[in-house]
Amino acid sequence: MAKRVNPDPALIDHAKDAISQSPCWARVGLTCGNERLREEALTTLAGAVVDRLTNPPPAIDPRQLQLF
Repeated sequence: MAKRVNPDPALIDHAKDAISQSPCWARVGLTCGNERLREEALTTLAGAVVDRLTNPPPAIDPRQLQLF
């Protein structure tokens, strides 16, 4: 049996952010009755997660003044 590995909490946070910032239609599309639309939604969500994990947002420097 494969050993369960606990993922890094930072990766989970990046994945959650990616899903929450992905297009709303893709999140809703996962529940669609049409198989083609479900697949398209799944591909879009997966792409958003992979993009976020491979290109994480820059770390915020607390010494830098925020514009907004």
